Parts: sequence; C-alpha cells; structure tokens
Amino acid sequence: MIESMQSVVPNRFNGATAMTPKQAMNLLVMLAILFVYYLLVSSTGYGNDDDIFRILHSGQNLFLNHEYHPSRFQGYLVPEIIIGVSSLFGDHYLANVFSVVLGIGVLYLFHYFVSKVFEADISLILTLIVGFNPLFIIAATSSMDYIYGLFFLLLGALLLYKEQYLLAIFIFALALSSRLSNALLVGFVFAYFLFISYPHHKGRFWKIFTTGFVALLLTIASYIPVYIASGYNFDFLGFYIQGYDWVGYVTRFVYKNISLISLPSAVFIFGMITYNFFKKRIQFNHSILLYFVVAAILVEQIKFLRIPIQTSFLLPAFMLLVTLYPYLLKTKRALYIVLALTVFYNVVNIDFLKFTYELDPDAPDDRTLVATGAKTGLFVSPGIIIEDVKQREASKVEFFEYMKLPVKKKQLDE
Repeated sequence: MIESMQSVVPNRFNGATAMTPKQAMNLLVMLAILFVYYLLVSSTGYGNDDDIFRILHSGQNLFLNHEYHPSRFQGYLVPEIIIGVSSLFGDHYLANVFSVVLGIGVLYLFHYFVSKVFEADISLILTLIVGFNPLFIIAATSSMDYIYGLFFLLLGALLLYKEQYLLAIFIFALALSSRLSNALLVGFVFAYFLFISYPHHKGRFWKIFTTGFVALLLTIASYIPVYIASGYNFDFLGFYIQGYDWVGYVTRFVYKNISLISLPSAVFIFGMITYNFFKKRIQFNHSILLYFVVAAILVEQIKFLRIPIQTSFLLPAFMLLVTLYPYLLKTKRALYIVLALTVFYNVVNIDFLKFTYELDPDAPDDRTLVATGAKTGLFVSPGIIIEDVKQREASKVEFFEYMKLPVKKKQLDE
C-alpha cells in the first residue's frame, strides 16, 4: 500500500505552486485555532522553567531601579526588557501574549519557507506538526526567550530573501541578543545566501556580507550591558552544566531527542525511515538549500550533545528536521500519522524512563534539579501540556517567593 501512494516530495526544488484562496483560508483557520489554544495555555501562568523568573527579575529591576543584573550568563537583554516590563503591567497574561504572537509569527514564517519547496497541503501539515509540538507550545506560551530567538531568526532570513538588507541588520541583531545560542544558525543563513549570490550576483553578495557585519557589530553592542555587569570580562560567555560522564551525555542526548517528539512518534518515524531506506525509496533533491539544512541539523545536534540540558534547545534543529519529513517518510498518510501522534502527545505521554531527581549541590543556586537515576519500563502519564499547565501556578508561587517577585522600586536615601 505504501508503494502505491503518491510521494509527497516534489520532482524539483521550488516545485510548489501558489496557494489557492481555499488553501490560504485553511492556513489562516489553523493558525487562528492555534492562536486560541496558545492563549488558553498562556493564561494559566508564566511557565515552569526557573529561568523565566530570572528573566522577570532582571527586566523588572532594570525598569524600576535602572540596575541591570543579567538573568543568566549572556543575559538576553531584549526578552528580559519585554517580559519584565510587560509583567509589571499585566502579570503573566500580558507577558505571555508577546510569546503567543511571536509563536504564531514563527509558524507563519515557517510555512512561508516550506511552501517554497512543497505543495500547499504538505506545507500545512508540516506547519501543524511544529505548531502542535508540546515543546514548541510551551515556548510560545511562556515568558521565556526561546520563541524570541526563533521569530527574529526566521524574520531575518525572510528579509534577506526579500533583499531588505537595512531592516535585516536590526532583526538579526535582535535575534542574537534574544538568544545567542542561535548564532551558528544565523551563520548558516548568511552562508547560504552568500553562497548562492557568488559569483553571479557580486553586488548582492557584498550587500549580504555588509548586512551580516553590521548586524554583528550591533549584536556586540547589545551585550555591552552584560559585559559591564560581569565586571568588564567575558565570563558571561560561559554556561552551566552538570558534571556528566560520557554515558550521561549520550543518554541525555538520545532521551531528550526522543522526548522532544514523543516515544510513539520516534518509533514510527524511525520505522518508516528504516523501511523506506531498505526499499531504496529515500531520494533527496540535490539542492544547495538541502545541503545547508542537513549541515545545520548536524551542527545543532553536535552542539546539543555537548550541552544536553533543556530539551527546548533542540527546537531549531527540530524545525529543520521537519522540513525533511516528506523526503524521509515519503507519503502524505505518514505525515498525517506524525501529526496525529504530535497532537496526542499534548494529552498523553507514553515514556520508557521514569527519573528520580535531586538538587544539584554544584549549581549556581539551590533550585537546580539533576536526574540521579531512572527506572525503565512503559509509563503512561498525562501529556506534556497537561502537566505543564497543572504546575504553572505552583511554580509562580514558589519562585515569586524565592526571588522576591515582583521587584520593588527602591527608595532613594534622604
């Protein structure tokens, strides 16, 4: 049956056709549904990542007392200001709305790019697979900076594609000042556009090169406050990670890649890829863009293997990998199954490990948990979104008390 189904991969790069009015309406309806869904999730609290509350403290303190204390090593000034200030005026409702809007913006931009390669119905399925991924939903409904970096990165890529170089300078600077960990991806974007411009379009080549150089200068300028707050040194360029042995690194790398998409999805995708590989059905279009996408995925995965901390670090690599699903899974039916399993992951989590956690005594604070052991088996629990929503209010109470939030305006000494 699989062989008899039409392949979802276009015969050539840029083989997609323009959306019909009905297809455009389908996209808008699905984005509207996701927007409402995201708003409902975002209304339940700031989120559960302890870094969220560090961002709140940093931004609120900067606004009220004009003192800058970075939320983490690099700081990420742009989301700290937006999240911190908005939380003072509208609590988590207003702070999270910005994330929701940016999340929908990311999906729209993602769809725009994949629709340049695939037909409209395939592009919509791929966009929904990203949009219903629980880790993406959490990023798009929490007062966290992941979605800021993704949005500005994709918007910057669109501006380069549209040859809007002046605006692209500022957008890429915002992307890197929102999430410095995306620096390698920004580099891939510029490398791709430079590669396809030279030597036939030298004028465009130098405009792109200048755009990247000036954006880099603006990015460096945006980290001057962090540099000053760090005592005029570059210690802020470091990161914290528990002292794992090589088994710990590999185990976390594999497990977190699986937990990003769910165990059922991972089993199904791996099974389909294996089947298609042995049937010699996997064929890629040999395009420069495809090579860059694969290289970017590999680099992001290698980076995560070095720092296998939060699963959300994998979101950029996940979005890139989704663009390869039509090549790897081959059929529209397989894509629909992945979409169904992704939606299912929101409400039911089927796992193969159950971890035990303890506070890490070597962490910078006394609130960092580290997995110290795990049971193997087949465990069924409420889905990622259900668990996240249930814990948000408790996280707010705990971290507001621990970090003395909201920040108070200091009184000047008389």
